[in-house]
Amino acid sequence: MERWSGLESRRVYSRSQTSGGGSIDSRILSNDFGPLITGEAILKKAQSNSDFGRGGELNTIIGKGTSINGNAQVQNSLRVDGKIVGNVYATETVIIGKEGGIEGEVHAKHVLLAGRVKGNIITSGKVLLENTASVTGDIHAARLVVDEGAVFDGQCTMKLNKTPGSGKSSS
Repeated sequence: MERWSGLESRRVYSRSQTSGGGSIDSRILSNDFGPLITGEAILKKAQSNSDFGRGGELNTIIGKGTSINGNAQVQNSLRVDGKIVGNVYATETVIIGKEGGIEGEVHAKHVLLAGRVKGNIITSGKVLLENTASVTGDIHAARLVVDEGAVFDGQCTMKLNKTPGSGKSSS
């Protein structure tokens, strides 16, 4: 079982270019997420992890102190350090930081959770619950990793994706 041991716990305070040509201060990506320190680092690790495939581009960030009421639909990956009341749909990874929370269903390829979700999590890939995570709802995923200290109140359904044409489960 791969555990995110390659990342060190430190903060990054450099400016980086966004895909749109502008720049963002990477401090907004560096909330305490246990050993996973920045959205960029998480996506790099996810991209190098065969369980996550290509993690996608982190192009949407809901910052600490921001609340959204309503559904959110995101192309690529999303990081939530604020609060969303509504369902979340992302084509890649949803990262919920230690201070972040979602009240509604989360639909994504992968979910990395250090905050709170009150609702179901539905993924085709992996769900990782950090030690500060809290889930009240069901989890549907191919793989589930739960750190000691995480709270999960619900049921889990795990189905491995089938390799096309083989009839066999992949692992």
